[in-house]
Amino acid sequence: MTYHINLLLTWHFKYAKSYIATSFNRYFANQRN
Repeated sequence: MTYHINLLLTWHFKYAKSYIATSFNRYFANQRN
């Protein structure tokens, strides 16, 4: 059970990290224009 929750948390963290990175890239790209 604990392992499953751990796995979920890690996956969500990875997903959130890539999502935030994409958002920042879009934001900065828009700022340049």
